[in-house]
Amino acid sequence: MCEGGDVSANGGKSIYGDTFPDENFILRHEPGSVAMSNSGKDSNKSRFYICLSKAEWMDGKHVVFGRVVSDLRIVKNMEAYAGDGGAPREELVISDCGMV
Repeated sequence: MCEGGDVSANGGKSIYGDTFPDENFILRHEPGSVAMSNSGKDSNKSRFYICLSKAEWMDGKHVVFGRVVSDLRIVKNMEAYAGDGGAPREELVISDCGMV
């Protein structure tokens, strides 16, 4: 799993304010799923993660809102940069990703 977001370093506030509610739990956590990180029900901010493998234990707790549509292997290659505790050893940047 690769996690990102809070690019403005403002504590994770999003364009919707401090937090915003969960939308639905229709989509499941499969490889390539993009989902919201949260600290509980209706506590979404700007942080998100990309699943690199199936994660059924997150279904019903974190909203999946998208999917990597091409070249998931590039995302999987980011795992090689994981250091102790999972923090990256080098800065990784997602660019030219378009608008969700």
